[in-house]
Amino acid sequence: MTDALARARADLAAGRPWKARDRLTGLLTVRQDPELLDLLATVHFEMQDLPAAGALWFATGRTDADALEAIAARLAMQPG
Repeated sequence: MTDALARARADLAAGRPWKARDRLTGLLTVRQDPELLDLLATVHFEMQDLPAAGALWFATGRTDADALEAIAARLAMQPG
């Protein structure tokens, strides 16, 4: 499994965040741990999909500046 994470990190570093996203999303069928969720959130953040990143970072409990910005974007999408 860590090979898939390494490949996703390499995809992200090479400027292919969509490929990293697809790879990590596929991995979710067999693994749902904080490391995977955090990396997937990072990919979404790099792709400017703050609501998606925020949903994942909220689930992991991450609270740095990027995570809080993304979580706020996610919460802003919710009605009421």
